[in-house]
Amino acid sequence: MSKYILVYNINDFPECGGGIQVETFRDDDDGKSMHKRVNDLAKKHKTKFNILEAGKMCIEFEYDPVEVVTEFNPIRK
Repeated sequence: MSKYILVYNINDFPECGGGIQVETFRDDDDGKSMHKRVNDLAKKHKTKFNILEAGKMCIEFEYDPVEVVTEFNPIRK
């Protein structure tokens, strides 16, 4: 299922809500909810707010961890 994704930075201390943020939006409104969110963030944070990436994600990946043996423990039988 495709969705819109917004990656942005608020150039402020983490205690004040700063840092890189990622938000996703449903695809059923042609991105209008994402556009509204961008304008709300711009009004709230002004020059501290900048967009890193924004667009429609059509393919999503999920990563499963691979276990690698790094050490063996001897077991006496």
